Amino acid sequence: MSEHISIHQNSENNIPSDCPVCATRPALYLSYVNVFQARFFCRHSEPPSRPHFETSNFFKIITITLNLILIFGIYHDIIHISGKFTPKHVILYLEIVFNATTIIFNFVFVLKHETKLRESQGLIELINNKFKFGVYTILPANAAKFLYRLCLFLVLVFVSEELVMFNAIFAFENMDNELFVRLFILQVIILSLGGLGFFAIQMFFLYDRLFKRCYYEIEKFLSRQLVSAEVSQISGRVFINRLQKLQRLYMCLRRNFKVNEELLQPTVILVFTVYVCLLLIGYGYFATTFVMGHVGMLKFDLFILAKSLGLALWFCYLCYEAQMISMMNEKIVSYLFKYPVSKLNPIESAQVETLISTLTLLKPEMRASDIVTLGTGLLVSMSGTVVTYVLVALQFDALLSHK
Repeated sequence: MSEHISIHQNSENNIPSDCPVCATRPALYLSYVNVFQARFFCRHSEPPSRPHFETSNFFKIITITLNLILIFGIYHDIIHISGKFTPKHVILYLEIVFNATTIIFNFVFVLKHETKLRESQGLIELINNKFKFGVYTILPANAAKFLYRLCLFLVLVFVSEELVMFNAIFAFENMDNELFVRLFILQVIILSLGGLGFFAIQMFFLYDRLFKRCYYEIEKFLSRQLVSAEVSQISGRVFINRLQKLQRLYMCLRRNFKVNEELLQPTVILVFTVYVCLLLIGYGYFATTFVMGHVGMLKFDLFILAKSLGLALWFCYLCYEAQMISMMNEKIVSYLFKYPVSKLNPIESAQVETLISTLTLLKPEMRASDIVTLGTGLLVSMSGTVVTYVLVALQFDALLSHK
């Protein structure tokens, strides 16, 4: 069964509504090897098929093979760390951190990829049953088109940047066997982390649009109720039934969103948080010693530092997106608190208050075992940690340089 796109049915200008597969297809292509380990199908594929994800043993084997290559990469870096510690060793340590973290991520997804498939399939089923929630569309065509174009743009930028950087290293660096092995291992790491990155991007972007649509439907219905109150008041039973359906829509979206937390927590979120801190500490230390003239750099060293900084910036953006999804919840809650429930009867007022309680207590947050919450608050804590340890590392470097 093929998953190639029919050009007529699914061109960039004709992305169908309510099809999360079509909307995020460019990102899925880069994340279905090590994250999904499955092939994906929808009614707009050629030939058409029911929307679903199908586990692929072939992609599992590829993921395991990539891990074996990364294990060899750790061994290769360790045998080249010898003698007195120098700032140049920081690059090798960064590579080891890259390798070890990527191996952890890949093994987590090998063991728990069924959880991701359950979340994806659950979202498809939720959209297919949209009429049970009293809505005609959950992912409108304009939102789907925006997601598709955004994912396609990011994929093209990622692939183009990798090709340019990879060729630049070959053109401007004296390549020997050791450096070639390090470069090859690094490309495997970037491929794996790129899959994780695009999985996170398509997840946050997609749920951002879905929650916005849910909040829009709630606000539109309640606003229309106020406007039509003087002319043709909606009966209490219809009002309560409609609001209950929208509440169930929110709860289903939120429950499906939290399945991603089950996939990522606590291992991936905590490890990646520590990982980014270590990268920033190493980056800050090495960059400072380079500016001070204590150490020189190869073009490959610049390549490593650029990738480290890019990864840290990507993590910061993901924290920002997670915060935005949580803040959208606060906006609709604020609207509901201002809603004139005095114009409703007691049963209708109670239903509005129930909706407020649901939105307040069941926020769409990404947490790691109640230890950390993915958001901008986490970045503040990380910034303080990074600055502290960079200063400590520079003090140790000053002491060692005087001995």
